[in-house]
Amino acid sequence: MMKRTVSLHFALIWAACAIEMFMPAPTHAYYLDIDANTSYTLDSNGQMIFNSGDALDIYGVLENYGWVANYGTTTTYSSGVLNNYSGATLKNDGTLNNYGLLNNNSGGLIKGTGTLNNFGGLYNDSSALLNSGGVLTNYNGMLNSGAAVLNTGTLTNVKVMTNSGTALFNAGVLNNNAGAQLTNNAGSLSASAYMTISDDLGTAFNCSGGTLQNGGTISGTVYSGTLINGGVINGNGAYVQIAGQTTNTGSISQASINIQGGTFVNNGTINGTGAYVQTAGQTTNTGSISQASINIQGGTFNQQAGTLSAGITNSGTFNHTGGTITGNVQNNAPGTFAITPPSGGTLTINGAVTNNSPITGIGQGGFSVNGANFSIIQGNVTITGPVTNNGGGMVVDASGNQYGGFSIHNATVTLNASFTNAPGATFSGINSTLTVAGDVTNQGTWYLDPSTIIFGGNFTNSGTINASGDTFEFASGTHTFNLGGGATTLGTLVLEPGAVLNLTGSGALDVTTLIDPGYSNGSSTDIITDGVALDFTNVENTVPIPGAIWLLIPSLACLVSLRKRFGR
Repeated sequence: MMKRTVSLHFALIWAACAIEMFMPAPTHAYYLDIDANTSYTLDSNGQMIFNSGDALDIYGVLENYGWVANYGTTTTYSSGVLNNYSGATLKNDGTLNNYGLLNNNSGGLIKGTGTLNNFGGLYNDSSALLNSGGVLTNYNGMLNSGAAVLNTGTLTNVKVMTNSGTALFNAGVLNNNAGAQLTNNAGSLSASAYMTISDDLGTAFNCSGGTLQNGGTISGTVYSGTLINGGVINGNGAYVQIAGQTTNTGSISQASINIQGGTFVNNGTINGTGAYVQTAGQTTNTGSISQASINIQGGTFNQQAGTLSAGITNSGTFNHTGGTITGNVQNNAPGTFAITPPSGGTLTINGAVTNNSPITGIGQGGFSVNGANFSIIQGNVTITGPVTNNGGGMVVDASGNQYGGFSIHNATVTLNASFTNAPGATFSGINSTLTVAGDVTNQGTWYLDPSTIIFGGNFTNSGTINASGDTFEFASGTHTFNLGGGATTLGTLVLEPGAVLNLTGSGALDVTTLIDPGYSNGSSTDIITDGVALDFTNVENTVPIPGAIWLLIPSLACLVSLRKRFGR
């Protein structure tokens, strides 16, 4: 009789997958029927070999301390128990059907290239349960509390599979099927090939303290499966969700994440080196996401709280209602990018913003309001980088409000760099205040009703401005206001203390009210007209409150009711 020694060292366990058993090919068979209430013990020097076509039926108990090789069919019935002990080997290159209990105790080895169907209880407390290219299907309950389960074939969970041991290594295909539950407790679940939560209602739990090491692909369910991660999912592989739901309250670190459908909810941390790509479905972030890039090609991305650190390209629907975005944002047609600050709160984008999506309807296209593409509504918003609007179009809501490709509504918006409204683009402001620290260029169309624009730099206009009831305010410093060649009508022109305004171009500026601290005796030391006709109806020289001139009490103003013209 030959005895095989099994090492507990992981390297030898892995090597055992590749080395064919050195025992000679079987030339005879053992047939054994272990009756109920009967116990059969195979000692450490014993061997049992079952050829193709042979059968081992266990109704009682088989205690294995030796070597059992199955090339035929072994069945453990509901009353049966197969215990594999330290130093023992159970090699399955045939079919093993377990309806009772299959226990691989500490120091035991179960390996093979055959088919193992578990309809009962399969418990591994050893350093090695090896599915070496075969098929292992769990139809009932499977628990790993040992050092390792290694799958290089196909491991399919149909009901309940729990890993509480050191590691479950998947180098083949791991399927968590319809209605099944895969739970990784405090151990490590490693996928170097392909893991799928498949079919309908499959659930996988990676609990707090658990680690899912992925170097291959973790694929979400085809229909409506669920992965709940409260532990760690890491590696340099890909996470693919086709449908269903992923909920992360732990940590996910993957080279790439691909959402093709279903719902992905992050309340924890996601930190990856590649792209987060969504083609359909919905993502909601209230935690922290840091990726090389985020590309929303379809579906909806909800940034509700926490942080989002990545360059963002959107052609789907992006709702920013909480937290901070760090990275450049580009909204492409037919994308919707809606920014809705919480009441009394402030949202910040630390990066440049480019809108290439025209507005085609309320809620459709552009950078506009009421859920329309790229909207800023009802709150405070700060964008630290340059803003460029290439989106055109103009739509009117039921109240008569007009919205352009870039629109702000009931908002206080601060742009810490420049703002460019490109040729053919439309910008609208409704009951809002826009402060721009850098230069402003308008080559398209502005529609303000009514709003206040506070300029920290120069303003160059070669487009169209509709602002007859609005306020242009220039901060302290020297500014150039190039009117272009047309006539511009403003409701109010404000110069803060220390502001000097150079009016250039070949056009004309008609102002209802001029508020200028430097105005005295019919002239202003703060306005330089270089071939521009400046007309105003009323003038005030009361020192304004910078950035809040609209709060001045009219009864305290020094009104001069006259019409004064600065000639060309």
